[in-house]
Amino acid sequence: GQSRPPITAAGVACAFSAGDYSSAFAKKWIAFCHKNIPYGRGRMPHDEYQNYYLAQAVYVLGEDRYKAMFPTAADSDCLTWSRFRDVMHPYLKASQTTDGSWTGNYVGPVFGTATALTILQLENNTLPIYMR
Repeated sequence: GQSRPPITAAGVACAFSAGDYSSAFAKKWIAFCHKNIPYGRGRMPHDEYQNYYLAQAVYVLGEDRYKAMFPTAADSDCLTWSRFRDVMHPYLKASQTTDGSWTGNYVGPVFGTATALTILQLENNTLPIYMR
C-alpha cells in the first residue's frame, strides 16, 4: 500500500526503545525514515507525531549508531542526532507562537506544544525512556 512515514517513525522508535538496532525491520524502517521524512522543512500532515517519534529514534542513534547499522554509508549521509538537532531545534523555535505554544495542527496547541517541548529536551535525559 501507501508509505506512511509517521507510522514508520513510530515503529522505529519502538524498536529502538526495545533495544532492536540490528534487525532487518529496524534497518529498513530507519533507512525509510532517513530518505522520506524532510524534518524541519515546514508543515505536513501529522508532522508533530512524525517528528516526535523520529526525534526519539535519531536521539538513540546518537552520532555513530547509524554508521554501525549501515557500515557502507558515507559519513556525510549518516543520520545523526547532531544533524537532526541542528535543523529541528531552530525550526521549532522559529515556529513557536508569542504565547509560548505551538499551533497549526488539527489536534490543538496542547499536543503541538507537548511534542515540540519533548523534542527540544531529549538530550537533557529527563525521562528514563529517552536515555541512551
